[in-house]
Parts: sequence; C-alpha cells; structure tokens
Amino acid sequence: MRPNTTLSDLLERSDDLTPDLVSSVVQRHASGLYVLLAPPRPEMAIGIRPSQIKAVLDILRQMYDFVVIDTSSGLDDTLIGML
Repeated sequence: MRPNTTLSDLLERSDDLTPDLVSSVVQRHASGLYVLLAPPRPEMAIGIRPSQIKAVLDILRQMYDFVVIDTSSGLDDTLIGML
C-alpha cells in the first residue's frame, strides 16, 4: 500500500484523538481490512512516545473488534507499551 496518511499524522494530534480523526487516517486495503500505516521513513518515527501509541491503540480498540500490530523484533519502550 502507498501511504496517503500514516501513524505520524495521528501522533501530531495525539492529545485530540477521536474515532473520526482516526478514521480519516486509516486506509482500506483491497482485502477489506483497515490499515494504519507506519511512517514512510524511519526518521519520521523518532520521538514517538509510548503514551502516544497507547492513545492510538485505545481508540482503535473502540473502533474495531480486532487490532493486529505488525512490529519489529526488538523490544523497546514503545513495543512494551503496546503489549
């Protein structure tokens, strides 16, 4: 998928997250799944705080029956917060 919007777009407004805002950033895959894409460049992920990820996940849990997270294999504070 080519990202029109990504997680970075939500993190800029992590204090004002709403289901409507998240819906405007999530993209629909041809399979029918909804996908929140990672930032296109690794440097765009620098500075992401675990609390921001938690806020996004809290909204996603309200919106969807299942939330699947594709992560890296390394453990850091952000990944631990997601788990």
